[in-house]
Amino acid sequence: MARWHHPRLGLLAPDAFIRLADSTGQITAMTNSILRQACIDARQIPAHLRLALNISPTQFEEPGLAEALIAIILAEGVSPSRFEIEITEDAVMDDIVAAERVLATFRQSGISVALDDFGTGYSSLSNLRRLRFDKIKIDQSFVTSLTDSVESEKIVDAIISLALSFGMKVTAEGIEDAAVAAMLSLKGCTQGQGYLFGKPASFTETVRLFSTACQVAA
Repeated sequence: MARWHHPRLGLLAPDAFIRLADSTGQITAMTNSILRQACIDARQIPAHLRLALNISPTQFEEPGLAEALIAIILAEGVSPSRFEIEITEDAVMDDIVAAERVLATFRQSGISVALDDFGTGYSSLSNLRRLRFDKIKIDQSFVTSLTDSVESEKIVDAIISLALSFGMKVTAEGIEDAAVAAMLSLKGCTQGQGYLFGKPASFTETVRLFSTACQVAA
């Protein structure tokens, strides 16, 4: 996950600077730089591992977005199939036809597409079918309250059932508790992310983790 080493405020998470990058017109340059570094990093980790790149709603409206990102990946000598693009519902709702074209371009290159923070926007079932996402990511607001909210549990059940019926993978965000992870597994959710599995780490720390895991497996 990208971080900003601010000279006065210290290490900042994306939610502290993405809107600033959007409003100042720096989001494209920042995304391109992050993608290039991700390509460099991808060459140093096992080939079966994939990297996810978030695209903001503002950037999603840029002409030639998909072609530009695909060109960067190919220029760095990495297979596009090792990448997943994550977008939110509000990024695609304004112009479904344009969104369909952009997502199709990503998929044709081998890049998969995930719908991030699902459940917080206004996606209709017809749009989900039309846009053919490869994955739905359940928003963490439902996941963190899963064990003590009947409403959250019903929403999670519905999202998992919906994803599976459309042939999409489903990932739960914000898993911090083993009990929540167990519940999600029983419900059919096979992928999860959150502090239960690990906190954001530097690339060096991540490579060390992979090396340790490989040694244990051997």
